[in-house]
Amino acid sequence: KGQSAKHSAALGLRHHRELLLSSDGHDLRGEDRLTRTEPMDNAWPEAAFAIRFHLHPDVSCKILRDGGPVILALQNGAEWHFTARGGNLSLEDSVFLATGGTSRKCRQIVIRGAAGRPDIVNWAFRKQASTAS
Repeated sequence: KGQSAKHSAALGLRHHRELLLSSDGHDLRGEDRLTRTEPMDNAWPEAAFAIRFHLHPDVSCKILRDGGPVILALQNGAEWHFTARGGNLSLEDSVFLATGGTSRKCRQIVIRGAAGRPDIVNWAFRKQASTAS
């Protein structure tokens, strides 16, 4: 179990993330909370958030239906499902730069919503049982 918090004075928001990993490593759950640190003003109702999970280029992904889950297929045949509550789930293009060489096209999972409606976003990556015989 891990926690982190970040404060943005410019927006008057505090972001808090809590992570929980199962003992077998097959279930990672997270909770992101956005709380106001200053009184609500006229700009607050328009404030939006985007939580992004950038995927490796070798991971293929698709959303089964509007709102998820996102199905992640790894090259080794493993399949993971990503689900979220508290925002709108989508897949978007991204760029992988971690190797220091040329950039590679990849995908990212994005959860979008209006800050403060709701204050909590829950998400999970769960490894699916193998169907191979």
